Amino acid sequence: MKSSYVISLGGMCNIAYSCRSFSKTQDAFPFDFIRTTFEGVCFFISNDFKDFTNFEYKRVPFHDTMIYFDDKHAFVHHDITKKDQ
Repeated sequence: MKSSYVISLGGMCNIAYSCRSFSKTQDAFPFDFIRTTFEGVCFFISNDFKDFTNFEYKRVPFHDTMIYFDDKHAFVHHDITKKDQ
């Protein structure tokens, strides 16, 4: 049986949830669970994901987590500058 995948290309987290529901997979892909602009998706794909994990983001406290963002994408995560997390 041939497998099919539906891959989220960013936008909002609910897109990744819908893709997982449709394809019945729990695989993770680069744009899952982050917010991304269309220009950001095009930039990262065209540039072999250059700066995708660049931690020179602007940080904003958000409850007990941080929002990391730049002009192309954003994600909410624990404070990645702390080694104990």
